[in-house]
Parts: sequence; C-alpha cells; structure tokens
Amino acid sequence: MKDHIIAPSEKAGCPSAPSEIDALHGILTECGVHRLWVNPEMMLIENYLRHRPEDEHLQKTLGVKVLNFFLRQLKRSEPFWNMTSQDVLLFWFLRFADGFDLKKALIKSLDSEPQSEAISAEYDDSHVRFEEDHKQFNKLTTLMMIEGFPTHFGLLTADATIRLTLHESLVAKYGSAQVLHKLLKSIKTAERTQFQGMLADNSTVKTVKAKTTCAQKYLDMCSIDRIRLMRYYDFVCSQNSKSVR
Repeated sequence: MKDHIIAPSEKAGCPSAPSEIDALHGILTECGVHRLWVNPEMMLIENYLRHRPEDEHLQKTLGVKVLNFFLRQLKRSEPFWNMTSQDVLLFWFLRFADGFDLKKALIKSLDSEPQSEAISAEYDDSHVRFEEDHKQFNKLTTLMMIEGFPTHFGLLTADATIRLTLHESLVAKYGSAQVLHKLLKSIKTAERTQFQGMLADNSTVKTVKAKTTCAQKYLDMCSIDRIRLMRYYDFVCSQNSKSVR
C-alpha cells in the first residue's frame, strides 16, 4: 500500500508573489466568497481588512479564536446555514490558507465582482480528469462490476470524492497554487486515516477481499487513486443503472 506525497515548499513567513494572491482570490470567488460581505456579522472583519496594512498575517493578527468565532457565526446564518460542498470548501480555505495570502485575497474580494455560479462539484464525462480516469480504470471497473465489487462500503466518504473533484477543477484553472497543494495534502491525509481504520477492522478487510479478485489492486493503490477509482466506478455503475430503466 503505497502513498506518495510531494510536500510543497514551506513559506518563509513572508507575502507571496502576486500570482499566488490572484489564484487564491479566484479560488475564493469560485466558492462564493462575496456572500461574506453581505452578512452583518462580517462588518468588523471588513473594516479590519480595509483599514489595516495589507502585509499582515490574518490569523495571527486577528487571533485564531477570533477568526473561528466569526466563521462559526457565519455558518449559522443565511446563506450558509444549509451548507453546500462549495461552502464547506470556502470555509476550509478561510481557515487553512496562508494568512498573508488570505488577507490580500479577501481585500481584493471586497471590491471585485461576484461569480454568477459557484464551481461545480459534479463528476461526469465533462470533468477535466474524466478521460484520464477512463483510460486508467475502465478495464478494472468492468471487472469490479462483473465480480460485484460494492460502490460504497465505508472506506470512502462522499466528502473526499467531492473535494477531489473540486480540487481538480480548480487546478485546471489556477495551476499549482500553494493553497491547492495544501488542500490535496489534506484530502490524502483524511483518506489515509480512514483507510488505516479500515485495515484495523479485520472483518471489513476479509469482506472486501472475499468480494473480488481485484480487491488487492484497490488495497495497493495510493490514496488519491483509491478516491479516483471509486469515483469513476460509482459513475459507471450509476450510468449503467440508468440505461436499464
């Protein structure tokens, strides 16, 4: 069971190049960041952004507890109380993006135009990585279907699939932004943690291995490929199900 992580270089605690700021601003816009500024709860944060020096680390200057307080308040209010996948990702960026980058990107968002539609979390044959997934997994998923491999068995959350789908779409538009490296690393870590929990459950492992001869291939994959495989497999099964109705 191999997993290869290429860790992005750490920042030296200084503001990033303008391209990184522009990328983060674009990413936040894709996730609907402009909705923050119509919420009265954010007036204090908006005043802070407009009147303090740009070259400050947002989380360190405000304090993590203060920032988290405002984020909790937002989650309980319109339009975020019924959280979408894009909303969840937006709040992840607000918590974990580099503080220097985040402050400048948020300042840009105060006066920029909102996007009419949030980035899509749907996975289908129009997705940027679909063709690659098809080439890599088509034969394997055919075997999985023949042998009755389950599409869902507790090893993979819908959240991991959706986050990876959104991540790939954002990479296609914004390239190798540091914050996207960070997001990918968090997706890998969450999947690996869940996977290790599955391996500790001997009954689950035996059930999976007993299902198919291709189970070992799944078990030997790296974390991102496991997510990609199950995402593609679920799509193929759903398409086949529609065709027989």
